Amino acid sequence: MYQLTSPYAAVRGPRRRVTARERFLQIMNDIIPWVEWLAFVQRQHPIPAGPLECLLRIYLLQGWFNLTDETVYDAICDSQSMRAFLGVDPDEADLPDAGALADFRLALEKNRASERLHFAIHHALKQGGAVMRGGTIVEAAVMQVPQVSLPFIEDNVGAR
Repeated sequence: MYQLTSPYAAVRGPRRRVTARERFLQIMNDIIPWVEWLAFVQRQHPIPAGPLECLLRIYLLQGWFNLTDETVYDAICDSQSMRAFLGVDPDEADLPDAGALADFRLALEKNRASERLHFAIHHALKQGGAVMRGGTIVEAAVMQVPQVSLPFIEDNVGAR
């Protein structure tokens, strides 16, 4: 069900190279024992399996790329590799909202399940001779700022 080939390849044409993010997500998809993890998480946060897997995958993306509950959705919409990791098209899928993700995250943190999941990933990578370091997606924004005059700079300009 979760193939990491582009669901949009027919629209965009063939891709020339695989991105670092796509490689990373493919490795994570391959090393995580999804059936076991879903059973573990189901015991911590009992909800239907379909939404649970989507929540877990979004939760992992959020942690790996240092995203907030709200910004992870923008990242999913902007990133072809993240959409492929989720196995959904956000235009067609009913993704859980930021509130559902926050509830899910808090339930995992309450039982320290999140620590166990992250430890399991690091352990699996270490067995394969790899390590993981955190990353970020920089969010650019334009904001209105008040006009401020800086008289102390203007007064000192001719003083040299």
